[in-house]
Amino acid sequence: MSASPSRRRARRRAVIVAVAFAILAILAVAAAIGYRGLTEARDELTAARDDFQAAANAVQAADIAGADRALTEARTHAEAALDALAVLPIQATQPLPYVGTTTRKAVAVAQATERIAASGTQITDLLLNQDGALDALTLDTTDPAWLATVSQLSEPISQVSRTLSDVQDSLEATQGQSLSAAVDQAHTTLAEEVTEVAGLAQAAVTLTDLLPELLGADEPLEYYVGAQNPAEARGTGGIIGAYAVLTADAGALTFTPFQSVSPLPDDLLDSTTAPSTEYLDRYEGFLTGQGTWSNINASPDFPSVARTIEAFAPAAIGQSVDGVIVLDPAALQIMLDATGPVQTDIGLLAPDTVINQVVREAPETFTNQQDRKAEVGIAAGSVLRAFLTTDIDPLTRLSALAEMVRDGHLLIHSADPDIQAQLDSVGASGRLPEPAAGFVGVVGFNLNEAHIDFFATRHQSVEIFLNPDGSATATVDVTLGNRAPTEGVPAYFIGPNNEANPRLAVGDNATYLSLYCGTCQVLDTRTADDWGYGAAFDGELGHTIISTIEHVESMAEQTVSFNLQWPDAWDPGDPTPTFDTQMWHQPTINPTTFDLRINPPAGLGMVQEGTPVRAATWDGRITRTTTYEVELIPPPSG
Repeated sequence: MSASPSRRRARRRAVIVAVAFAILAILAVAAAIGYRGLTEARDELTAARDDFQAAANAVQAADIAGADRALTEARTHAEAALDALAVLPIQATQPLPYVGTTTRKAVAVAQATERIAASGTQITDLLLNQDGALDALTLDTTDPAWLATVSQLSEPISQVSRTLSDVQDSLEATQGQSLSAAVDQAHTTLAEEVTEVAGLAQAAVTLTDLLPELLGADEPLEYYVGAQNPAEARGTGGIIGAYAVLTADAGALTFTPFQSVSPLPDDLLDSTTAPSTEYLDRYEGFLTGQGTWSNINASPDFPSVARTIEAFAPAAIGQSVDGVIVLDPAALQIMLDATGPVQTDIGLLAPDTVINQVVREAPETFTNQQDRKAEVGIAAGSVLRAFLTTDIDPLTRLSALAEMVRDGHLLIHSADPDIQAQLDSVGASGRLPEPAAGFVGVVGFNLNEAHIDFFATRHQSVEIFLNPDGSATATVDVTLGNRAPTEGVPAYFIGPNNEANPRLAVGDNATYLSLYCGTCQVLDTRTADDWGYGAAFDGELGHTIISTIEHVESMAEQTVSFNLQWPDAWDPGDPTPTFDTQMWHQPTINPTTFDLRINPPAGLGMVQEGTPVRAATWDGRITRTTTYEVELIPPPSG
């Protein structure tokens, strides 16, 4: 049963305001908390924080007029804080060291609060006064009217984006240590939030331009949709065992049933279907025979994979496609967090158990490999339909989409170069990052022909030494763990299924492991290499690649070490030199962990996230792509 008109209107009222003010409220809190100097300004900023909370509450009640009033009050209080900071004694301190830094930071925080409130009122004015604006961004695929008005939001959101960019610049210009730790903390917190949200705002601008084109505003578009299973690792995440065709027509979406890729024709890769000669040379051995489709995503660069699928499609599925979309069980988990449990042909799927259900339990209910491959697609189709049609809060839906894209669980490619460029700009394309000094990316390819990566773990330990001449050396240790049992689990999980390699025993995990290291030079590779394959050197899209075959027995682990050098890692002639390390990885079914240490060159100090350190260190779980930056400074005197 479709939602009532009044209910749909409430959903539409909520969406843009929710997107804007869920973020704005956070920023206002960041601006006010911790400010303990100059009582009058502090009190005004505290009142502004309360107004932002009132605006957020009004949003939840779909009370746009109330949100507008609260934001107007927040702006008034921020202006009063600026007035309090504009008195002559306070202004006179600004040129002074430390004292002046405190004042300048306080003024910057107040100005940021005022401008953020003003940005909020721009959006509420739009929603209150522009016909049709409330229809946009509902993602209501059963009623495509929203698509007709989404482009109206582009310029207002662009104005907000420009404001946030200006605020970001002003906060960066007022960095430095002050006499007030509370002001420093408020300034730092706000700067971090604005930096993140400025990126989101720019992505929102691109989104308002992109959605109509991507979802068939001008003509129907058809997409190949693949379901990945990271229990058998491939370059973009996991083996794509099932597919469907999605039709997007003026915002309305329909799917064919998911089916196994097993019946699709083999040996389709040649010089006319490969995206490049380099790709053909590197992956021709993977994409032959039965490997044509089970290894279709051997490359970690999704645009290359998608272009290959698009080239194969006419011969393989009897039609051309306008793009490719892939998603994995982690994407299903994120969608189920939004929708709640969903009944499917393989049972009731719930967010806390879906990965285990889809990857571990459900395959045992099927008697042949073709049905097992289709099973992930069956689950994906049911959950995706529920996610797109269930009457859930639009902000929840949009946040879930953003999370899936951010972590590489949802990848999208368009055969239209202009649309693809916009997908790149919002990080939805799954493109392998540009090669650079400091880049570390680890990609595994399962050689077992089994779902044994369900039991696999991975840890990456990276230590980098910056040298006075601008170069850097690094050691990258990749430790692969294998928790697979040797009995009690079907052979399609723990093998051995690869008849071409009789050395594999039950429970063994064999991985073709590739390190992508940007512009690096390889100094040495140390691996157990118990099969005698050695290290292979190759390249892809400008990256140096070192590959080994790692054989890990049941309940064991193995470490391979790579020693690298980047000749031009940082600029010794720069008066304020920095160095970036970019950690990138393919999505894995079990979280990949890491530790990173960056050591300064002799004669220089180092700053990590605003704090002087002997060496910069980080650890935790790797997200899809994360950049870690250090600043190099003169050593402390004395």
